[in-house]
Amino acid sequence: MSIPMFYGQPYSKHHVCCYPERDEWEIMLVREAADMGVPMMGICRGMQLLNVAFGGNLISNLHNEIDEVNGHWGGNIDMAFAVHTLKLKTGSIMHDIFGKDTIMVNSFHNQVVKDLGEGFTPTAWAEDGLIEAFENPHHNYTVGVQWHPEAMIERHENMVLLFERLRDEANAHKRIRLKKEYALVTE
Repeated sequence: MSIPMFYGQPYSKHHVCCYPERDEWEIMLVREAADMGVPMMGICRGMQLLNVAFGGNLISNLHNEIDEVNGHWGGNIDMAFAVHTLKLKTGSIMHDIFGKDTIMVNSFHNQVVKDLGEGFTPTAWAEDGLIEAFENPHHNYTVGVQWHPEAMIERHENMVLLFERLRDEANAHKRIRLKKEYALVTE
C-alpha cells in the first residue's frame, strides 16, 4: 500500500513510490471480490491493501515510526531465505495450514498493519509483536500474509500449502457458484 491518504495519514518524505490510481482501483476490486465471496490471499502489499480496503490503516514507515523493530527488511538477502520467526494463533487458518505454533518466514516490507480493518483477526505475529498475518472469518477465505511465500517455496516447501489452500477454496467457491447458476437455468 503506497498512498497514506487511503488510510487517513498525510504523505511523508519516507514514502517510496505512490500510484493513487492503482491503489484506488485495487481497493475497489478487493471490495467487489469480497461482496461476491471470492476467496482472497494478500501477500505483503496485498495484505496491506486488504486491510485498508476494509477500513484499517498502516504504519507508513516501519523503521522510522517504531523503535526496536527487528528483521522486517531482508535487504540484500535472497528472498528464499527465512529471516525471522512467527507465532501462529491456535485455531486460525494459518495454524491449520502449517500445523504448528511457529514458522520461519522471509521479510521485505517497510509498511505494516497498524489498526486492523473491519472483521480481521490477527493470526501471526513477529517476535517484536507486529502483525504478520490475519484472516477475516466473515468473508469466504480472506487472509493476508506480510511475508513472500512465493519466493520461499524452493527452500521451504511448506509455503506451497498457502497456495494449495487458496486453490482449494477457490475451487469450492466456483462449484457453489456454478451450482447456483445451474439451478437458476433449470428452474
